[in-house]
Amino acid sequence: MVLVMENQSYNQIIGNSSAPYINLLADRYLRATNSHARGHYSLPNYLEMISGQAYEASGTANDCTPPSCGPVTGTNVTDQLAAAGIRWMAFMGAMPSDCDTSDAGGSGGYGVRHDPFVYFPQGRKNPACGNDVPSGRLLSMLNSPTPPDFVFYSPSICTDGGGDAPCSTIANGDHFLARQLPAIMATPWYRERGTIILTWDEGADSDKSGAIGDTGGHVLTIVISSRTKGAPQDRQYVDTAGILRTIDQAYGVSYLGDAARPESGTLPLDRTS
Repeated sequence: MVLVMENQSYNQIIGNSSAPYINLLADRYLRATNSHARGHYSLPNYLEMISGQAYEASGTANDCTPPSCGPVTGTNVTDQLAAAGIRWMAFMGAMPSDCDTSDAGGSGGYGVRHDPFVYFPQGRKNPACGNDVPSGRLLSMLNSPTPPDFVFYSPSICTDGGGDAPCSTIANGDHFLARQLPAIMATPWYRERGTIILTWDEGADSDKSGAIGDTGGHVLTIVISSRTKGAPQDRQYVDTAGILRTIDQAYGVSYLGDAARPESGTLPLDRTS
């Protein structure tokens, strides 16, 4: 599972008394201390995370909606997984219906810019559309006899901690994770060798840090599983494309776009990686 929170730099979360649960996770599981985002604005980072391309030339650097963006075409990781017979699902907080392409539910609701799958033409029609669903179905699917293998999870704006609405505070994001992650970790999906990559899409606007063209800031990334509990901190450079590179390696599919760069790094998925 890739679970994406919003708009906070590493040092805004680590040591912050408003985020006690996240700090507990960072101390208990494998913490990537040198994780950086591709750029600023949400959408390029989300697209990079599933396709290895940020599509800035198509207007994504301004968080365009699918109808207003230029072309976003090609293959993303879910196309690869489906072709390999690997089941996947994406769960979106406050999304009113499957593969919705609007900013629905008010300022604290669903932001389509956090759902990269619907920007690809294939993501707006079945079967992919039927795999991109409201997050209310998450726990029932993870508790089902046939849960998806790969999961992508974007919380609602009100619970993602990114400051995009009055309710979207670091404290609310921490409370959300303190409720939701234990429920996820109690499912058969997690107990049977599930892994959660908890990451932030970008840092604060003023944080332009990064390398190899990354300017989205220093962000927190935590790898949560039974195999990373008690693991030492990982200090190797990893960026948004490196998260995709990690997924590609885990499922044995080819590297897409920037994920082919070894410099993007990979995340250890167990203590011995």
